[in-house]
Amino acid sequence: MYPWRRWGLTGLLVAISSSSVFGQQFSVGIVGGVPITSSVVTNPSGYAFSAAHTYLIGPTFEVGLPLGLSLEGDFLFHPFDIQVGAKNPPGFTANTTYNYHVFEIPVLVKARFTNGIVRPFVEGGPTFRGTINSFNISHYGVTFGGGFEIGRKRLLRISPAIRYTRWGAGGILNPDGYLGSGTNIAKVDANQLSAVVGITF
Repeated sequence: MYPWRRWGLTGLLVAISSSSVFGQQFSVGIVGGVPITSSVVTNPSGYAFSAAHTYLIGPTFEVGLPLGLSLEGDFLFHPFDIQVGAKNPPGFTANTTYNYHVFEIPVLVKARFTNGIVRPFVEGGPTFRGTINSFNISHYGVTFGGGFEIGRKRLLRISPAIRYTRWGAGGILNPDGYLGSGTNIAKVDANQLSAVVGITF
Protein backbone atom coordinates (compact mmCIF):
# COMPACT_ATOMS: atom_id res chain seq x y z
CA MET A 1 0.00 0.00 0.00
CA TYR A 2 1.30 3.46 -0.91
CA PRO A 3 2.22 5.70 2.10
CA TRP A 4 -0.40 8.32 1.23
CA ARG A 5 -3.10 5.64 1.25
CA ARG A 6 -1.94 4.22 4.56
CA TRP A 7 -1.83 7.57 6.35
CA GLY A 8 -5.01 8.83 4.70
CA LEU A 9 -6.98 5.74 5.69
CA THR A 10 -5.48 5.95 9.18
CA GLY A 11 -6.80 9.51 9.52
CA LEU A 12 -10.30 8.50 8.43
CA LEU A 13 -10.31 5.52 10.81
CA VAL A 14 -9.25 7.80 13.67
CA ALA A 15 -12.16 10.12 12.85
CA ILE A 16 -14.65 7.26 12.83
CA SER A 17 -13.32 5.48 15.92
CA SER A 18 -13.28 8.73 17.90
CA SER A 19 -17.08 8.69 17.99
CA SER A 20 -17.02 5.66 20.28
CA VAL A 21 -14.11 6.96 22.34
CA PHE A 22 -15.64 10.33 23.14
CA GLY A 23 -19.30 9.36 22.85
CA GLN A 24 -19.97 12.40 20.68
CA GLN A 25 -22.12 13.06 17.63
CA PHE A 26 -21.12 11.30 14.40
CA SER A 27 -22.19 12.79 11.05
CA VAL A 28 -21.92 11.68 7.46
CA GLY A 29 -22.59 13.48 4.20
CA ILE A 30 -21.11 14.71 0.97
CA VAL A 31 -18.78 17.58 0.14
CA GLY A 32 -18.15 19.11 -3.25
CA GLY A 33 -16.67 22.20 -4.80
CA VAL A 34 -14.41 23.75 -7.39
CA PRO A 35 -10.74 24.79 -7.43
CA ILE A 36 -10.22 28.55 -7.49
CA THR A 37 -6.57 28.35 -8.48
CA SER A 38 -4.99 26.46 -11.37
CA SER A 39 -3.62 22.95 -10.83
CA VAL A 40 -0.31 23.70 -12.56
CA VAL A 41 2.12 26.55 -13.00
CA THR A 42 2.54 27.25 -16.69
CA ASN A 43 5.91 27.59 -18.36
CA PRO A 44 5.68 29.96 -21.37
CA SER A 45 8.93 28.69 -22.90
CA GLY A 46 8.14 26.60 -25.97
CA TYR A 47 4.80 24.90 -25.44
CA ALA A 48 1.99 26.54 -23.48
CA PHE A 49 0.05 24.79 -20.72
CA SER A 50 -3.46 25.41 -19.42
CA ALA A 51 -5.10 23.61 -16.49
CA ALA A 52 -8.87 23.19 -16.58
CA HIS A 53 -10.80 24.13 -13.43
CA THR A 54 -12.82 20.99 -12.78
CA TYR A 55 -14.33 19.90 -9.46
CA LEU A 56 -13.90 18.10 -6.12
CA ILE A 57 -16.50 15.70 -4.70
CA GLY A 58 -16.72 12.85 -2.23
CA PRO A 59 -18.03 11.56 1.12
CA THR A 60 -17.36 13.36 4.38
CA PHE A 61 -17.34 12.09 7.98
CA GLU A 62 -17.38 14.22 11.12
CA VAL A 63 -17.00 13.28 14.78
CA GLY A 64 -17.73 15.54 17.74
CA LEU A 65 -14.84 16.11 20.17
CA PRO A 66 -14.63 17.72 23.61
CA LEU A 67 -14.32 21.52 24.03
CA GLY A 68 -16.70 22.17 21.15
CA LEU A 69 -14.31 20.82 18.51
CA SER A 70 -14.91 18.21 15.84
CA LEU A 71 -12.78 16.06 13.55
CA GLU A 72 -13.65 15.88 9.85
CA GLY A 73 -12.34 13.43 7.25
CA ASP A 74 -13.08 13.70 3.53
CA PHE A 75 -12.30 11.45 0.56
CA LEU A 76 -12.36 13.77 -2.46
CA PHE A 77 -12.14 12.84 -6.12
CA HIS A 78 -10.36 15.70 -7.93
CA PRO A 79 -9.97 15.27 -11.71
CA PHE A 80 -8.29 17.95 -13.76
CA ASP A 81 -7.08 18.37 -17.33
CA ILE A 82 -3.80 19.74 -18.63
CA GLN A 83 -4.02 21.15 -22.14
CA VAL A 84 -0.89 21.59 -24.22
CA GLY A 85 -0.68 24.05 -27.10
CA ALA A 86 1.81 25.87 -29.25
CA LYS A 87 0.68 29.43 -28.51
CA ASN A 88 0.60 31.34 -25.25
CA PRO A 89 -2.63 32.99 -24.05
CA PRO A 90 -4.67 34.85 -25.22
CA GLY A 91 -4.12 33.05 -28.53
CA PHE A 92 -3.87 29.66 -26.83
CA THR A 93 -5.23 26.68 -28.78
CA ALA A 94 -5.10 23.21 -27.25
CA ASN A 95 -3.38 20.57 -29.35
CA THR A 96 -3.43 17.78 -26.76
CA THR A 97 -5.35 17.26 -23.50
CA TYR A 98 -4.17 14.99 -20.67
CA ASN A 99 -6.64 13.84 -18.01
CA TYR A 100 -5.52 13.20 -14.43
CA HIS A 101 -7.54 11.57 -11.66
CA VAL A 102 -6.41 12.66 -8.21
CA PHE A 103 -7.74 11.69 -4.77
CA GLU A 104 -7.39 14.05 -1.79
CA ILE A 105 -7.97 13.05 1.85
CA PRO A 106 -8.05 16.04 4.25
CA VAL A 107 -8.27 15.24 7.98
CA LEU A 108 -9.29 18.49 9.66
CA VAL A 109 -9.97 19.71 13.19
CA LYS A 110 -12.89 22.15 13.14
CA ALA A 111 -13.65 24.85 15.74
CA ARG A 112 -16.99 26.70 15.80
CA PHE A 113 -17.47 30.13 17.35
CA THR A 114 -21.20 30.10 18.20
CA ASN A 115 -24.03 27.67 18.94
CA GLY A 116 -26.76 29.37 16.90
CA ILE A 117 -28.35 28.42 13.60
CA VAL A 118 -25.41 30.01 11.73
CA ARG A 119 -22.04 28.96 13.16
CA PRO A 120 -18.79 30.42 11.75
CA PHE A 121 -15.87 27.96 11.91
CA VAL A 122 -12.21 27.54 11.13
CA GLU A 123 -10.52 24.24 10.30
CA GLY A 124 -7.07 22.85 9.69
CA GLY A 125 -5.02 19.69 9.50
CA PRO A 126 -2.99 17.38 7.25
CA THR A 127 -4.08 16.38 3.76
CA PHE A 128 -3.01 13.31 1.79
CA ARG A 129 -3.09 12.89 -1.98
CA GLY A 130 -2.65 10.18 -4.59
CA THR A 131 -3.38 9.51 -8.25
CA ILE A 132 -4.18 6.53 -10.42
CA ASN A 133 -2.17 8.08 -13.29
CA SER A 134 1.58 8.12 -13.84
CA PHE A 135 1.78 11.60 -12.38
CA ASN A 136 4.52 12.60 -9.94
CA ILE A 137 2.73 14.81 -7.41
CA SER A 138 3.31 15.46 -3.73
CA HIS A 139 1.37 13.07 -1.49
CA TYR A 140 1.35 15.28 1.62
CA GLY A 141 0.17 18.76 2.46
CA VAL A 142 -1.55 20.91 5.07
CA THR A 143 -4.98 22.52 4.75
CA PHE A 144 -6.53 25.55 6.46
CA GLY A 145 -9.98 26.94 5.88
CA GLY A 146 -13.01 28.72 7.20
CA GLY A 147 -16.71 29.11 6.55
CA PHE A 148 -20.22 28.89 7.99
CA GLU A 149 -22.27 25.94 9.16
CA ILE A 150 -26.00 26.53 8.69
CA GLY A 151 -28.74 24.40 10.28
CA ARG A 152 -29.58 22.45 13.42
CA LYS A 153 -26.67 20.48 14.86
CA ARG A 154 -28.45 17.13 14.84
CA LEU A 155 -30.33 17.68 11.58
CA LEU A 156 -29.37 18.58 8.02
CA ARG A 157 -26.49 21.07 7.91
CA ILE A 158 -24.94 23.01 5.00
CA SER A 159 -21.35 24.22 5.32
CA PRO A 160 -19.87 26.49 2.61
CA ALA A 161 -16.16 27.11 3.09
CA ILE A 162 -12.93 28.30 1.49
CA ARG A 163 -9.90 26.01 1.86
CA TYR A 164 -6.22 26.65 1.21
CA THR A 165 -3.85 23.70 0.82
CA ARG A 166 -0.07 23.92 0.69
CA TRP A 167 1.41 20.80 -0.93
CA GLY A 168 4.96 19.56 -0.72
CA ALA A 169 7.31 19.45 -3.70
CA GLY A 170 5.63 17.89 -6.74
CA GLY A 171 6.68 16.74 -10.17
CA ILE A 172 6.87 18.17 -13.66
CA LEU A 173 5.35 17.22 -17.01
CA ASN A 174 6.80 17.62 -20.47
CA PRO A 175 4.56 18.21 -23.52
CA ASP A 176 4.15 14.45 -24.04
CA GLY A 177 2.57 14.05 -20.61
CA TYR A 178 5.49 12.14 -19.10
CA LEU A 179 7.86 13.11 -16.33
CA GLY A 180 10.86 14.91 -17.70
CA SER A 181 13.01 17.99 -17.65
CA GLY A 182 13.89 20.77 -20.02
CA THR A 183 12.34 24.03 -21.16
CA ASN A 184 8.95 22.72 -22.27
CA ILE A 185 7.58 21.67 -18.89
CA ALA A 186 4.70 22.40 -16.55
CA LYS A 187 5.29 22.28 -12.81
CA VAL A 188 2.54 21.25 -10.39
CA ASP A 189 1.51 24.19 -8.21
CA ALA A 190 2.09 23.77 -4.47
CA ASN A 191 -0.72 26.23 -3.64
CA GLN A 192 -4.35 25.15 -3.98
CA LEU A 193 -7.36 27.31 -3.14
CA SER A 194 -10.82 25.74 -3.32
CA ALA A 195 -14.44 26.67 -2.61
CA VAL A 196 -16.40 23.76 -1.15
CA VAL A 197 -19.86 23.06 0.26
CA GLY A 198 -20.57 20.21 2.68
CA ILE A 199 -24.00 18.69 3.35
CA THR A 200 -24.13 16.52 6.48
CA PHE A 201 -26.76 14.95 8.72
